[in-house]
Formats: sequence, C-alpha cells, structure tokens
Amino acid sequence: MSGFTSFAVAGAGGLGQFVVEEFAKKGIAVKVLTRPDSSKAFPSPAQAVSVDYSSPESLESALKGVDVVISTLGFGGFAVQPALADAAKKAGVKHFVPSEFGNPTVGLTEGLLVGKTKLHEHLDKLGLPYTLTFTGPFSDTIFQPFAGYDFANKKVSLPAPGDKPISFTARKDAARFLVHILTTSTSPPKILRLEGDKQSFKDTVAIYESTHPGVKLEQHWTPLEELQEKVKANPGDFISYLLLQWTTGKGVVGEPDNKLWPDWAPAKVEDFLKATP
Repeated sequence: MSGFTSFAVAGAGGLGQFVVEEFAKKGIAVKVLTRPDSSKAFPSPAQAVSVDYSSPESLESALKGVDVVISTLGFGGFAVQPALADAAKKAGVKHFVPSEFGNPTVGLTEGLLVGKTKLHEHLDKLGLPYTLTFTGPFSDTIFQPFAGYDFANKKVSLPAPGDKPISFTARKDAARFLVHILTTSTSPPKILRLEGDKQSFKDTVAIYESTHPGVKLEQHWTPLEELQEKVKANPGDFISYLLLQWTTGKGVVGEPDNKLWPDWAPAKVEDFLKATP
C-alpha cells in the first residue's frame, strides 16, 4: 500500500529530530521548517527551509508541493499552529499532524492543553484532514528530576496515590510508527493512539528497584489534595498540571492502535529504567 510522498516537519528539536531521521532512513527528502537564526543540521536528504512564522506568505511558500505537515512544536510553539494550518490549507497540503504526542486532548474545555483542542476545531473549519497522535509521556525523557525521579540521589517524589496506569512511549518509537503510517496510507486514522508500555507511578518505582539489586529508593508521595491546590494556585505550572493528569487516570491513551503495525515492537519502560544508573 502506498502513502503520502512529500512532507514538512515544523519543530525539529525533541521528537521532531526523530521524525526527520525516520524519513531520512527511507530516503525521503522532508522539508524541515526552521527559524531564520537556526543553524541546526539535519541528516541527508532532509532539506532545511527557513520560515517566518509571523508571515503567512513565508509559510505558504515553504509548504508548496507538500502532502503532509507534521508539527512537533513544543509548548512554546503551540500558538503558531493555527497560522501553520492556514498556510497549509492555502498551499494545498492534504493532511496535517498537529503537535499532540502526550495525553488525549479531545473535548478539553479547560487547562493548559485546551489550545490543542481549539486547534482541532480550527482544522475542522478549514476542512483540512488531520491525525491526532496520543502517546502518553515519553519513556526516554520522563524519568528525570523535573518529574520527580531523582535516581542519582536514589529518591523519588511522586504524586499519590500513584496506582493509576499511564501510557508511555519513547520518542523514537512514536516517530517510527507515525512515519510508517503516513508512508503506507493516504487515509491515516483521525486519532492514532500509541502505547509502548503501560505502568503506574508505583510500578515504575518497583521496576527501578527490581532492576537495580540492593537499591532501595527513598520515596515521598505528595497527597493528591496538595497537588490539586498547587495547580489551582499556579495554573501555569505545566509539570504539576501533567503530574495531576497522570495520577488521576488521565494519562492513558485509550485502546492502543499498535495493531496497525504488528512489527512495531516498541521499547518498554523497563528498558529505560534498567539503563538508568
């Protein structure tokens, strides 16, 4: 089965670099949209295209001849996605992949991720087909002090109760699956739910200890009410917002679509925890 053949990636930092690399492995010369001051290099045959996100003309020109736009822009870049979508529509782009790659955002009416939901509505109004890719937190980056995992000092500080399942997917695996789907089908699903693994906060602690014989982590579990008050007092605290979502059961992607690519074989949470000193 054949799929789309020309692509543009907006935001080639974190996840985006893996997406570009997967296209490169297939010999596809994806356009990588970069800001004028960027000097980042990309693997051949990727092509860096300088754009001004404040200029509709600049974006439209860059997207001419592109079948699919994939946005992997980070939190700070979400605001430019409507303009990117507008330009994609005018340039004749056939499909749009907005920057999701985390918790499900369908139907949100409040919170820090509601802008993603509004973008869905904008894409619907434009009549531009799109795919929302939900992955849960990235298993190759989440087990760090910013999320409460201080393995260097053998401590964790996580939200209670810690027993709700969470979907985890590594960035490389998410990129591989997305590129596979887009290059093998011109009718990808509207929602793509990827799950490399599913574990709770308590599970991750147990896995770390089981893969590090003799290590016993010092554990601090923040009461749910305390975390809720913290988010209420500072609605812009992105990490606390995400931790609250995950510990209240909102970190599961739903019924995974892994079966769409039986050979995917994603990495497991244990693979990353075992490799962490």
